[in-house]
Amino acid sequence: MLDQRQKKIRDLIARRQIHFTVILENVSDPHNIGAVLRSCDAVGIHEIFLIYTDPKYSSRFTLGKRASSGARKWVDVFQFDNIPEAIQSIRLKGYDQIWATRIVPGSKNLYEMDLTGISPCCLEMNIWV
Repeated sequence: MLDQRQKKIRDLIARRQIHFTVILENVSDPHNIGAVLRSCDAVGIHEIFLIYTDPKYSSRFTLGKRASSGARKWVDVFQFDNIPEAIQSIRLKGYDQIWATRIVPGSKNLYEMDLTGISPCCLEMNIWV
C-alpha cells in the first residue's frame, strides 16, 4: 500500500466521531438500517445500536450483504431485545447522554443543536415506513 493511501486512512480514522452514535428502535426494513449505516459511515460514526422490543421485529437482521457492505466493515452494529440491556451496554461504552427524537410542536431541530464539545451521546430514532 502506498504511503499516501496509508496516510489518508489514518487521517480518516483520526476524524471519526467517537463521542456520537445512533440507536434505532424497532426498525423493520433492513434497507432503512442500511441507509443509516451508510450515513454513519459517511460522517464517521463508528457504531450503532439496534433495539427490537416488538416481537414482530425481534428477529435479527443480516446486514451488509449488498449496498451497505462497505459501510458494515467500518460501523459496528450491536443488537438488543430489550431497552434496559441496551441502555446498560451503551452506558458501559461511556455514552453520558441519550437523546430521543419526537416530532411534536416545540421540538428542537437537530441542526439547531450545538453538538461540539459535548460529552459522549446517543441519538435514538424511530423510523416508520
